[in-house]
Amino acid sequence: MNNNKLNIEKIKGIIFDFDGVIVDSELIFIKSVQTYLNNKKIFLEQSKIQSLVGQSLDKIAEDIKIMFTMKEDTQTISTDIRKLYEMNFDLNNIYTMPDLISTLEVLKRNNFKIAIASSSPLSYVKTIMQKLEIDHYFHYILSSSINFKSKPCPDIYLAAIHTLNLLTEEIIAIEDSPNGIKAAKAAGLYTIGYKGSALIQDTTQADLEIYHFSQLKEILFPHDL
Repeated sequence: MNNNKLNIEKIKGIIFDFDGVIVDSELIFIKSVQTYLNNKKIFLEQSKIQSLVGQSLDKIAEDIKIMFTMKEDTQTISTDIRKLYEMNFDLNNIYTMPDLISTLEVLKRNNFKIAIASSSPLSYVKTIMQKLEIDHYFHYILSSSINFKSKPCPDIYLAAIHTLNLLTEEIIAIEDSPNGIKAAKAAGLYTIGYKGSALIQDTTQADLEIYHFSQLKEILFPHDL
């Protein structure tokens, strides 16, 4: 974990990753990739697949094609994995992370600017947010599927900083994957590694690690507790 200091008084905005931070969906995706590979007679441990998490599906498909010298084109790989994910994904069985909504309420009351920077398709993110009735908490939603290079490239975070119209030192990023953390850090943001997901990833490169969103409230609003 890094030792960058956080100046709480300056913080005016939060950028959340989506999968693995807002909703606990990473494990479903990992299993979908694993099933795809198994169908191709490629047997890989879950821990080996985790390194792909945090990137856009197209980038993951590109990496898989290169790693296993597959004859299928990247788009076909991406489509096949997406179909498996959609089969495994149950919108009625997806919930927000514990204490997330109360944290969003506090952020909203304190006039924080709140955004999402996700590697997932925009339509997917919006559908889940509307189903969970949390879309009104967020000022902006940015997706790598639209004109941004995939994480760990910092493009989506640089765009989020610009969109929020804040300075880098006024924003915190919250990520759960090494690729996401690399992207946020490369954009110059103080980054918190969230470890409340069922899929526990290496977040040691973050400036701080938390296991529950109640910890975020304690950090940002110590006098309100």
